[in-house]
Amino acid sequence: MTTKIVVPCVVGGQISPFDFFIGKPADGSQPIQFQAKWIGSAKQGSVPPHIIKALDDLQKISRETGVSLEELCDLAFNQKDDEKKGEDGEETKNE
Repeated sequence: MTTKIVVPCVVGGQISPFDFFIGKPADGSQPIQFQAKWIGSAKQGSVPPHIIKALDDLQKISRETGVSLEELCDLAFNQKDDEKKGEDGEETKNE
């Protein structure tokens, strides 16, 4: 199983969203190591350090609790997006 998260990366001095796919990384590997490397080489961009740290923290929690990294990432990164949408899937406005 993989889960998709959207990461705001810095490319050309601007923030651009990129899809990242989280699976089960090898022990000792950063969860988006290869995807972040691609952003750097292909787009001359970077993943913000706080995103890398958050993924490292989630990976550690996953190992300690037995909850899959994919599930933790889905909860941490995608829950906010789900809260913005109504039952019909349309974005709602906060007033």
